[in-house]
Amino acid sequence: MSAEEMGSAALALQQALFTRLSSDAALTAKLGAGRIYDAVPEGAALPFAVLGDSDEADLSASALCLARHEGQVSFWSKAAGRAEAKELLSLARTALLAAPLDIAPFRLIDFTLPRAEVVLAEKNSRREGRLFWRALVETPQS
Repeated sequence: MSAEEMGSAALALQQALFTRLSSDAALTAKLGAGRIYDAVPEGAALPFAVLGDSDEADLSASALCLARHEGQVSFWSKAAGRAEAKELLSLARTALLAAPLDIAPFRLIDFTLPRAEVVLAEKNSRREGRLFWRALVETPQS
């Protein structure tokens, strides 16, 4: 699989994640409309979600063009305690697993959410919930 194909699949995944999360009624009701970002604008109101770092690895072999993609979505909260961050993680998990993500023309072979965590951030004034995702993607053969 070429670097260009992996990059295109990564972009398709990012777009599918963004679309799924931003169109989920329960999640947007909790966050507020328009609070899921690729890049967080300065002064963004809390809570919000941001598509975090991701990486990909070529797993191609013989006639298969496969890549493993991993990344995270972060949910930021200033609420006391961890309850709001955990609720946002739960809503996102439900939204992302409700149906397969559409990443055409690529084929999503597997999509999992192997781990989540909530951590204190910014001198204990905010909570960050991190939802980690993993996808196995096949690129169509030309």
